[in-house]
Amino acid sequence: LQQYEEAYEISPENDDLAYEYALTLSRSGSTYHATRVFRDLYKRDATDVSVIRSLAKIGYDAGEYTQAKKLFTAEALRLI
Repeated sequence: LQQYEEAYEISPENDDLAYEYALTLSRSGSTYHATRVFRDLYKRDATDVSVIRSLAKIGYDAGEYTQAKKLFTAEALRLI
């Protein structure tokens, strides 16, 4: 986790690195920080299905069902 954090601080515009860092944060229980990184990624590309799913899952796991449903619905509509 520390190596991802250091790399992300050096290169926050690297989307692949940011995504892996956010996943690692989420898996380690740091969902607040993971959400911040995922939201930055979402702002850069609102069509990235992996980012949308990750944000929705974090929201769902936190009991934010309405927000998670909106994200999952938006993702599903994009796939049609």
